[in-house]
Amino acid sequence: MAHKTPRRPKKRKVTIGEITLEVYTVGWLALAADREPSTIKLWEKNKVLPGPLLDIDSPWRFYTADEIIGYVRALNQSELKSGRATMREFTKACIEVRTRVRNLLEKSPGKAVRYLPGQEFLLSRAKEKQVAPPDDCQTFWNNLD
Repeated sequence: MAHKTPRRPKKRKVTIGEITLEVYTVGWLALAADREPSTIKLWEKNKVLPGPLLDIDSPWRFYTADEIIGYVRALNQSELKSGRATMREFTKACIEVRTRVRNLLEKSPGKAVRYLPGQEFLLSRAKEKQVAPPDDCQTFWNNLD
């Protein structure tokens, strides 16, 4: 189910040690999770989803590619429904993702995913364009579990 495209999903580059990574706003997480940005913000507000790991001086919240991929994988594996048990499982999985990504960035930042794969696919999927994305991008996002 495609949702409306976030108005302007933003990204920027940050440097951690000697490694430069792209980081992404809630809009990108919403695109990847196939949810509305308001849903992601509500999950953050209700402590279902942890806030972004990096504290960047900006009016927007930025997530690393590892966080987005991990949260989408957790969402797909939990088969999130409105029931409390599934919500708890999703929250627990997201906390584990955050811990893993924090450890990765602290101990081995060179192993971090440097950019979000399939960005054009995510945008076209949200806009329901008939653009044929590269098969590897479509497969990556459609089979993330």
